[in-house]
Amino acid sequence: SNARWCALTEFTPTLKEVLSESMEHNHEHEHAQEHDESHHTENAFDEHVWTSPKRAVDIVKSLTDIICGLDESNSQFYKLNCETYVSNIKLLDEELKSVVNLALGKKLVFGDRFPFRYLCADYGLEFDAAFPGCSSVSDPSVKQITSLTQTAIESGAKTIFYMENSKPIFAESIAKKVGGKAMLLHSCHTLTRNDIDAGLNYLSLTKQNIERIKEALNG
Repeated sequence: SNARWCALTEFTPTLKEVLSESMEHNHEHEHAQEHDESHHTENAFDEHVWTSPKRAVDIVKSLTDIICGLDESNSQFYKLNCETYVSNIKLLDEELKSVVNLALGKKLVFGDRFPFRYLCADYGLEFDAAFPGCSSVSDPSVKQITSLTQTAIESGAKTIFYMENSKPIFAESIAKKVGGKAMLLHSCHTLTRNDIDAGLNYLSLTKQNIERIKEALNG
């Protein structure tokens, strides 16, 4: 067979999951509910490498090399498409770097899981969230809601994020307490058929994320 299985984590250095202040409040409870070692484990590596445009550039280039190796006769076609796609990602990278300069001490607050480890790490964004990105727990405790609310108040955050295919009720609850609003930040992990039919893709969703991060940092 000419098939090639690969993981995106092959193409960029990985980072371990981190526990933010509000995650710590429910850390022991989360582990008490984890019986399957294939789920979140202590010091696990975060797999969501693509959430950072910086890393997406390396990922696209590496995937292109693999595809060219599998179909050498069309390699020039793939390389040209790669060049165009990478240039578009680099534009997003530059836009995001400009947006981060507006942070002024504000944190991104997530009333949800947090699959944006690489996005925040690569662009110097501070954050607080209820759970790591790979957590199987999805309902924050009262203590966590209180902690996230305090983080939002202390950092002046008025936008509380949640991720796709998740319940926004916790983000909405926190947002109500701080006089702000809940907003979706898309991890580009799962697209529905409706999303695909609407033409959504990594570039458009990342562009949308940047606009929402900008609003959060400016609000």
